Amino acid sequence: WQCNNKHLSHTHCSTPSLRNETIEDGFIMAINRLLKNKDEIIRVCEKVMRKRCDTSGLEEEKAGLQAELEVTCGLMERLIAMNATTAMDQDEYNRQFAEYEARYNEIRQRIADVESEQKQRVGKRGKLAEYLETLKNQGIISSFNETLWYGTVEQVRVLKDGKLRFIFKDGSMVDC
Repeated sequence: WQCNNKHLSHTHCSTPSLRNETIEDGFIMAINRLLKNKDEIIRVCEKVMRKRCDTSGLEEEKAGLQAELEVTCGLMERLIAMNATTAMDQDEYNRQFAEYEARYNEIRQRIADVESEQKQRVGKRGKLAEYLETLKNQGIISSFNETLWYGTVEQVRVLKDGKLRFIFKDGSMVDC
């Protein structure tokens, strides 16, 4: 394995190339170090998951925004009806309608942002839950386990000194 940019430009990447066996051996060491503290890691991850992946506040915010959106729609409909049935200054009507429309669009955007954040938190919760389940059922290993690799490792970075930094799905890092 080598850096994708190793030979791309005039300044070559200085990280060393690695063989599969080196990465697999590093993973065995890293996962075993991680597993020595697995009860503490599980406890912290569960706490973090409850805190950072909670969507109840977002659900309440979304409900409030939807209620505000309904009120804004009602105000727009009332303004349109009033303009249709009574003589109104059209400049004032257009100004007020534009104000309601801007408010409506702002609320719609905020609802979209809240929904996006909800999806991200649900995805993060699922990812952490899978990681924790894998960790709970895993003991010390003596050989490379591809399933464990995919269930626990987010990424591996090769440091300039040739050490490997394993970054696990809970954000913890182990250098080997």
